[in-house]
Amino acid sequence: MKIQCQSCQKLFVIDESKYPKLPESVKCPNCKNQITLSQKENVKESPEINEELAAKIKEELIKEIFSLLPLNIPRKKERKNYIADDKPKALICEDEQMFQEVLKESIGRLGYEVEIAPSSKMALEILKRNEYDLVTVDNRFPDDPEGGFKILNAINSLPPEKRRKMFVAFISADLATMDTNSAFVYGANLTVAKKDIKKIESILSQGMEENEKRYRTFFEVWEEVKRSEYIIPPNNKL
Repeated sequence: MKIQCQSCQKLFVIDESKYPKLPESVKCPNCKNQITLSQKENVKESPEINEELAAKIKEELIKEIFSLLPLNIPRKKERKNYIADDKPKALICEDEQMFQEVLKESIGRLGYEVEIAPSSKMALEILKRNEYDLVTVDNRFPDDPEGGFKILNAINSLPPEKRRKMFVAFISADLATMDTNSAFVYGANLTVAKKDIKKIESILSQGMEENEKRYRTFFEVWEEVKRSEYIIPPNNKL
C-alpha cells in the first residue's frame, strides 16, 4: 500500500501482508508528523454482503496472506551449519569502505556469503539477477541521495515469494535502531542507526530471531484455522 504524508508530501510503501492488522496511524520518518491510515482510502465502498459471502472472502484473504509467507525459515542457530556451497547469501548495499568492512565481517560471522554493491545503480542491477537471504541498505549514496529508497522500492516490488525470503535491514543516520514504526513505513524488516553499526551482528541476530517468532505465530494460527472452519482444498498449494 502506498501512503503520502500530508505535511511533507513524501510517498512511502507499506507492505501490508507482513502485518495482521494495520495501525491507525504511523509517524512519518521524514517530518515526524502522524499519518492517519484510513481504511476508506484502500477499500472501495461496496453494498452490504451476506454472512456466507463474507466468510468466503475472509477465507480467501487468509489463504492469500499465508501464500505469501515462506514455508521454511532457518533458525538462527542453524545458520552456521551450512556447507560452503549452500551458504545463505547476503548483499550489502553500501558505498563507504569503512562500513563495508564492518558489515562484511559481521555478517560473515553469521554464516553468510557476502557480496557488496558500492552504488545504488549496481545494487538495483544485482537485485534483478540474483536472490538473497539478507540485504542491508544504506539510505544515501553519493551517486543518488534517494538511492536507498529506490533499492527498498525495488525489493518490495519483487514477487511475494522472493520478497518473503529476504530479511532487509535499512541503515540510516536519521533512524533509531529497531524502530518498528519506520521499518513498517519503509517496507524493511529492521532499521539500524549508523552509530550502532559495530553492533550489527547482535542487532541482526535479534531482529531475525524476532522475525522468525512472528512467522511461527502466523503458522500456528494458520494450523488452528485449518482445523476449524476454514479448510484449504487439496489442490490449493501454499
